[in-house]
Amino acid sequence: MQSIATCDTYIKMRDGVHAAIVYSEESRYVSVVFRGTWSIYDATRDTEIAMTPFGPKGLPIVSPEVQVHDGFNKDVFNGGVFDKINAAVTSLLEKYPRYRLILTGHSLGAAESVIVGAALAHAMPRRQVDVFNIGCPRTGNLAWKLFVDGLHNLSVWRFVFRDDPIPRSPLSLRFKHVGHTFQFYRHYSNVYYLHQGDGSTYAGVPFNWDMSSFEDPNSLAKHSTYNYLRYMEKSLKDPDKYFSNSFVEIKSVSDYNDTDAFENREHVMHIT
Repeated sequence: MQSIATCDTYIKMRDGVHAAIVYSEESRYVSVVFRGTWSIYDATRDTEIAMTPFGPKGLPIVSPEVQVHDGFNKDVFNGGVFDKINAAVTSLLEKYPRYRLILTGHSLGAAESVIVGAALAHAMPRRQVDVFNIGCPRTGNLAWKLFVDGLHNLSVWRFVFRDDPIPRSPLSLRFKHVGHTFQFYRHYSNVYYLHQGDGSTYAGVPFNWDMSSFEDPNSLAKHSTYNYLRYMEKSLKDPDKYFSNSFVEIKSVSDYNDTDAFENREHVMHIT
């Protein structure tokens, strides 16, 4: 039986972010769900590579050195979007204090979920915030990555379907991925600790991960939500095959390539 969710608030900005704040009494969660890339205007923002301090213009939430994608940041903080989300979420959590707080989205919405998730975790240091998104582009610089990955009450899980090119963008070495990369391959999945590994125990993504989408002329089709949903449906039917529940260990990497031949994995950390 599917969980029934109730929409508490829907935020719709002209040529901007669309977000639904929903809750489920059955599954005991409050969730912020962001719409993905929809218009040409949205797609243009996806490709911008300018950075800006994380937070409202002129009022950075943390150090100005912590910088994020300018387009994503504007979506979240222009027009009081974050304030509206924060108010709705706070109100629901006051009513349901034991409910889990989850953020999600696809593509542009995935990036917005990370920005808002970090802002909420910073504003609510005693509240666990979980972000699960799909097809998320890189969102900020190295200082941003260190800030987000260092928040004790924030977890970020980014689902990537095969060689989807959007998670490999923007094409700038300044941009970094935050959180863990949950990579869906054709017949199995791998989970890479904080995307780049920890240098001692857990492996980062394969060496050709960044460029794999450019070797496939049809890679953009992998970005469709249909592919993600289809894979997740298969994982529900056969989770042992399609859904990994642990991080890849460095010592388990024998054929460290983004191929279906990479099946020899040791599982040591369970995802909860």
